[in-house]
Amino acid sequence: TILYPIDAWITTGGSPMVTELLPGMETEHTEGLSRAARIMSALCDRGIPGMAICLGHQLLFHTLGGEIKEVSPVREFGTALVEKSPDYPDINFRMLEGVWKNETAFKIGAHHHQSVAKLPLSGAVRLLGFNAYSPYQLFAHPLQKKSLRSAEENDELVISIQNHPEMTAFYVKAVSMLKADELVKEGFC
Repeated sequence: TILYPIDAWITTGGSPMVTELLPGMETEHTEGLSRAARIMSALCDRGIPGMAICLGHQLLFHTLGGEIKEVSPVREFGTALVEKSPDYPDINFRMLEGVWKNETAFKIGAHHHQSVAKLPLSGAVRLLGFNAYSPYQLFAHPLQKKSLRSAEENDELVISIQNHPEMTAFYVKAVSMLKADELVKEGFC
């Protein structure tokens, strides 16, 4: 139950994996992930706009019926290049203001093991960006069965992104220092 009026929401990354929701893969994180998925679904059902980042992006697709899994034996880490989808709609998304800067790609912080591997069978999600690691990096999700343009104009849109717009160069360096042994084993310098 949502007790307070909510204008918008943001989910961020975290160490749990969405695959911990799958039967036989449960961990101490499963209950929290399940609760987060229910809350995110309720917010979307109410037409409340938001932004889903990394784990939130994966969790959103999981709740919509998509598949999340490890798409490569090596994580995507550091600075990733996200390319604009060839069928990017002719819409100026306010949540993405300045991201593309009239370019066809942008650089963004990355730190994840899993990604969206298969899209849900139904839904109005629209691919906005992709890269070599995953073809499903950035999406627009219109809410309340609205068209993409109408959802943007009426603030009934969720933007979801696999990577981390909140990561700074300092954060990437700190994480690389903390996980140095693990990253070297995976082939990173």
